[in-house]
Amino acid sequence: MNENGEPVVATVTVKGTANANSTNDAGYFELKNVDDNATLVITGVNIESYELKVQGRTEFGTVSVRTKVIAGETVTVNTGYQSLPKERSTGSGAFSVEI
Repeated sequence: MNENGEPVVATVTVKGTANANSTNDAGYFELKNVDDNATLVITGVNIESYELKVQGRTEFGTVSVRTKVIAGETVTVNTGYQSLPKERSTGSGAFSVEI
């Protein structure tokens, strides 16, 4: 869950292995054959990476992650003739993001 209590789509990987799975739309995941002393790494496009020690547990309840904050984000629309701020576009053109 993110800081607003909303489920996030993320990848959960057993650190140092290729054993990984994605969460579903509700934020649930399942991994098999995980060592009791392993560390899980939770990553996603819009969340900060988070590490969670297994410590012999098979259930984790709710895990809270933080949403990434991108400073200086600008969205423009390129119509092929001009670039407009997103607020001034009428729905035509391709979107580009400058960070």
